Amino acid sequence: MKNQLKIRLLTLIGAGLLSLSLSLHSALANPDSPGGKKIALIGAEPGIPSCSACHGATGAGQLSAGIPRLAGLTAPYILAQLEHFRHGTRENALMTPFAKKLNTTQMQAVAEYYASLPVPRPSGANPPVDQQLRKQITMGSSLAENGLSQSAMPACAACHGEAGLGVGTFSPDIAGQSAAYIADQLHEWKANDRRDPLGAFMRAEALHLSPSDIKAVAAYFASLPGASTAKGATK
Repeated sequence: MKNQLKIRLLTLIGAGLLSLSLSLHSALANPDSPGGKKIALIGAEPGIPSCSACHGATGAGQLSAGIPRLAGLTAPYILAQLEHFRHGTRENALMTPFAKKLNTTQMQAVAEYYASLPVPRPSGANPPVDQQLRKQITMGSSLAENGLSQSAMPACAACHGEAGLGVGTFSPDIAGQSAAYIADQLHEWKANDRRDPLGAFMRAEALHLSPSDIKAVAAYFASLPGASTAKGATK
């Protein structure tokens, strides 16, 4: 009788340990596990602020303030940018010190979390379309889809896709991003500020654009609807 009870007890303990092991494995393998979500919404630990403080709880960013959307970008792209910020190959007064406080595992977790979120379309992200803005969007559409023949500048769509949704992990989704953010990035490329060393092509592209061209391209991509909000569900 005692042996049977001991066997039953050991069986229950073994089953419990197996269940715990499977739960831990699932949490580590799941991009929506508390690792990435906790860093995004609460912060990794004291002294490391949450991503949501700037990028919002849904990853929508603050488009009117030029803070980009992260939701729906690919995990490899987000991770690469965090690595660039950490190592100084891309500079930003806010992002560089933040990235330096995260280890690679934490970066991977938060990148996968944001990549899993649907793309929100927050209200008031960009100004109403008046006549001047409509002209900018039309001009930007031509530049994005056709490039500049006189300077042999390729179309933006060649890399970012016709709808600005990016091409796999090669180029990011910029449809529906902040016009201010897109314009800032193009100006930084043009000024040869420290950026992703693999993005030399973007600098060559930006050098062909005048300030009015940059404003037009930014307005055009900001006006696009972005990826379907049906992707995933907000965690």
